[in-house]
Amino acid sequence: MDTDESQELGAIYTPAIVNSLSAISLSEESPHETRCKNLVKGVGNLLKKDVPDLFERLTITNAASTSGNEGLVQQEVLVRANNWGNDERCWAEMLPDVLAKIFSHLSLKERICTIPCVCRYWQCVSQDAACWQDIDLSEWSPFREPKEVDRMLLLLVNRSQGSLRRVCVPDLQSDSMLRLIASSASQLQVLEIADSFVSEECLCELAPKFSALTFLDISGRFPSKTLIDSFGNHCPSITQLNINMRFHMDEAKSCDVAALAIAQYMPQLQHLEMACCSLSNVGLKAVLSSCKNLKHLDIRGCFYVDMEDPFVMEAKKTIKVFLEPVLGDDMIHFTDEDDDIDSDQFFEDAEYYDDMMPDDVSIDDIDYYGSDMMEDMPFYLDQTEYYAHFDGGRSL
Repeated sequence: MDTDESQELGAIYTPAIVNSLSAISLSEESPHETRCKNLVKGVGNLLKKDVPDLFERLTITNAASTSGNEGLVQQEVLVRANNWGNDERCWAEMLPDVLAKIFSHLSLKERICTIPCVCRYWQCVSQDAACWQDIDLSEWSPFREPKEVDRMLLLLVNRSQGSLRRVCVPDLQSDSMLRLIASSASQLQVLEIADSFVSEECLCELAPKFSALTFLDISGRFPSKTLIDSFGNHCPSITQLNINMRFHMDEAKSCDVAALAIAQYMPQLQHLEMACCSLSNVGLKAVLSSCKNLKHLDIRGCFYVDMEDPFVMEAKKTIKVFLEPVLGDDMIHFTDEDDDIDSDQFFEDAEYYDDMMPDDVSIDDIDYYGSDMMEDMPFYLDQTEYYAHFDGGRSL
């Protein structure tokens, strides 16, 4: 950092800088300035929420350099929190640690696109590692090219400087990206990579790198015994495990082996999701017998489980949230009268449908396109694009 930039950062407490920052709420506002001002006001609530959590860390940080001033640091933060609604300018004087903690609660777009544009001071703070301990690409990554997601993940992991606490990247594409996360995972507590394309070999190899995990979500893949063994042996702090499968996945493979591995290596689990797994009472009983602290169990879609089993019924009483294979509201009840209904009758009575049509339209006027024509239809991201193509630009 050069001298001029250091002087600029050091001047944040001067009236000139305070006045320039306050100009956001005093001058005629552009849409971007309005967005910044709304962020500034919203930061006050986050500050009040996080001040107690910051005290211990701020006290330790300042003890080495300013012995005896710990109380002053706490008092300074408290005063600024209490006066937030009375003086908008005080946000310009927030300690960097406090601002970084607050910024970490904002969305990815706000941290990357908006916060750095407020002022140079906020731009520098927004690049602090404390702002990037939580990386969540679940809302940003859908419909993005894999290369875009990889570049964004590389940028954010580098900014975290090894201080990652949570990573959520659905559809992670490659082993190399998981290796990137693992390189900064010494403090990682939450890893959510549902529906990823990462190989099982890579997951097992990198399991020792994630020793601090408390929550693991690897849904969308078959939970093999080897995979459960690896994380069970190397991640003793895991209390929440999500290994939900999808309905279209191979049902020939039994998940009982994975359940037995969970019972053996993860008895500390409090939250377990195994929805749509080919689980039977053999595996379920093993989990219920071993995981005594279980508070949440999701086995929806596990249709091989017999919920009438006395042991299962008794164990269910001790679990706060127990999502059964078929929930009551999801069940469809049929009667004998349903067998007498011919479904074709709903499509053969043209006069019935003519009564539902406008006066100038008949059911015979409607064309039913085959699959060949549907393949030529363009894909529309939203209704605005649909109407722009079919209705001359009309929008909802």
